[in-house]
Amino acid sequence: MPRNELVLTPMDLRLLARLVHTSHLAQACRELRVTRDQANYRLRRLGRYLGRPVVTARKGPPGSSWTRLTRAGRGLLSQRPGTPLRALRTHPGAGTLLFGRYSRGPPPSLTTGNGLVLSVGFPGREGELRGVAVDPEAVLVARRRFPASARNILPARILSLKPRGPVQVIAEVESRGERLPVALTEAAVRALHLRRGSRVFLYLKATALRPLPP
Repeated sequence: MPRNELVLTPMDLRLLARLVHTSHLAQACRELRVTRDQANYRLRRLGRYLGRPVVTARKGPPGSSWTRLTRAGRGLLSQRPGTPLRALRTHPGAGTLLFGRYSRGPPPSLTTGNGLVLSVGFPGREGELRGVAVDPEAVLVARRRFPASARNILPARILSLKPRGPVQVIAEVESRGERLPVALTEAAVRALHLRRGSRVFLYLKATALRPLPP
């Protein structure tokens, strides 16, 4: 990587994660101990390199203003610190966020409000609310169950299939009331005979669920 290559930093990710938990930029800045100018600089920098804004905001009287992540901003939360911003411009990710109560297990897990239980690979405090980012390309789709090392094998239903680019398709799937995007190739869609309403199984490794900063 070139020495001057701009990358996604741990502070960028912490700022984005705080804006998931609170819609007030000022509160996020207090919790992270950064100034509002520093936060705005980081958000503008990310948006400039992605070619799309990572937040949307509304200004108004005290108590009515808010700042929220856009789809592009949420997608960044599935990326690792150190990822070059130039690469994210062409492949920004379109991940989703899930929240649940942490259990130490064993194995450690998150249980969402809809009752979906996900095995995870990170430590936490018993009963705390935690969020995870899911990378659409980390999910394997199959029509039948088969032996696998993935700890999460989830029955699901396909809600929609939307083309993205010349050879990729994004499937929106539902499992226990939770919706997730899954990246597939057109060839895989044809081979599996997938269509809206198809019943499938999702295979997701615990290590693919990236924790948001607490």
